[in-house]
Formats: sequence, C-alpha cells, structure tokens
Amino acid sequence: KFDKLGYQLGLRNENTGIDIIYSDLDTQNQKTTKNYSGFFPTVFLSYSLTDNSQISLNYSKRINRPRGFQLIPTQRIQNKSSRFQGNAELNPSYVNSFELGYNYSKGNKITLNPTLYYQTTQDNINMIVREITDTQTNERYNLTTPINIGTEDRYGLDLNYNYNANKWLRIFGNLNLSGYNNDSSYDDKTIKNKGFSTQARLSASIRLNKTTNMQLQGNYNGPVKTFQNERLEMYVANFGLSKNIWSNQGTINFNVQDIFNS
Repeated sequence: KFDKLGYQLGLRNENTGIDIIYSDLDTQNQKTTKNYSGFFPTVFLSYSLTDNSQISLNYSKRINRPRGFQLIPTQRIQNKSSRFQGNAELNPSYVNSFELGYNYSKGNKITLNPTLYYQTTQDNINMIVREITDTQTNERYNLTTPINIGTEDRYGLDLNYNYNANKWLRIFGNLNLSGYNNDSSYDDKTIKNKGFSTQARLSASIRLNKTTNMQLQGNYNGPVKTFQNERLEMYVANFGLSKNIWSNQGTINFNVQDIFNS
C-alpha cells in the first residue's frame, strides 16, 4: 500500500484430472478422461477517499468446474415425468469479471457497498430438456442434461448493506440489478436471450432480550430466461428464533422456511 493507494496482485494455477468409467446394460466400460489446466490472474486496486470510504477496481478470471453429479452419465429418476442424466463430456466454463466498487462504513453503525460489474462467460453450462419415449413401457418423460452452450454477458449493480439501528435492531441484505445477454447454439438452433432481472434479500435481526433473538428474512428473485426455459419470479419469507441456555453454553433454534407457502 502506498499512502491512499492499495493493490493486490495474484496468479493461481489449477490442474484438473477427471476419469470416468461407466457401465450399464447397454454400455460396457465406457471411459472418459479429461485433463485441463489454466492460469487465473486477479488484480485488486483500491483508493481511500476518506477515513470512512474508498473506491476499488477489480479484475479476476475464474473457472466453474462441473460438479460430480453433472458428469456421471447415468439416468436418475426425479419423478414420474422427469429424469436427469449427467454428461461425461461436459467442460468447465470460464468467467472474466470486472468490478468498480465503493465502500462506506461508519464504525459499527452503517456499511454500504455498491458495485458496478460486468461478467462474460465462455462455454456456459445450460440445462437442455428433451422429450424421450421409453421403448419398453412406451411412456414419455422429460430428460434434463447439462451441456456447454454459447456465451453469456451479465452486467449490473450489486448493493450490500448493513445498518445497526440500535442495540436491539440490525438490518442487512443485498440488492442485485442485472442485465443479461445469452447467445447459444444447439441442435441447429440459435437462440439469443436478452433481459433484466432483480434479486433482493432483506433481513432484520431483533434482540428481544439478553438471551433471545428473532430474525425475519425476505427473498425475491425476478424472472430470468435461459437457453430453453423461463424461470418465473419467486419470493419467500422466513422466520427464525434462537435462545441461549445454560449460561450461554447452548442454543435452541426454531426456524420456519417459506412462512406463506409462496
């Protein structure tokens, strides 16, 4: 750090090795081997405006590796009309992220952290749904499979906040306003999706007495379009209550998820 200017530079190397040997009634010892490596730089710059505030400019490259269940090619029954099958040929997606942020904090009273961001993703992983007919039972079901499809650009404003109103009330949460642009091609189809989405979380922690705390939480996810699907808006409210017992050596928790079954 030089006076008001601070910086952090990083370079990480990751190596991944995957071996899958798969057998079922139709396939014997199908083997898939993947090895990939990459360098992932990070640059974090900050400048102190006052004792309580600073601005930051960040860049990072990240890798999103497929999870194990996404790679195993066996079919798993989810319900009568839906099944999921992994994809052994699934590759990781790579994200380049740019951020311009501002941070303001005043003691333990209030913290505000708005950030403008832009992210671009290569080899984006999307879920493809196909209608399949079982040759033995003649029943139809939807088969979902993860596949690398196209690119995605995402930009927006992310706001984190924390406000300690007094000794018994604390308010904190997050607001994310984002635009997105998906450019995908699969099975001779090219689909471009553009849109805007909102995510919000508001939590209130209330101290009822020295040993009892209550928390209320509301979450909202706006509608989003992907390659093949459209997710509708979702909202949910949660409630929690905790009490310390045995001279604060133990805690009893009571939680209700999705109070209004929304």
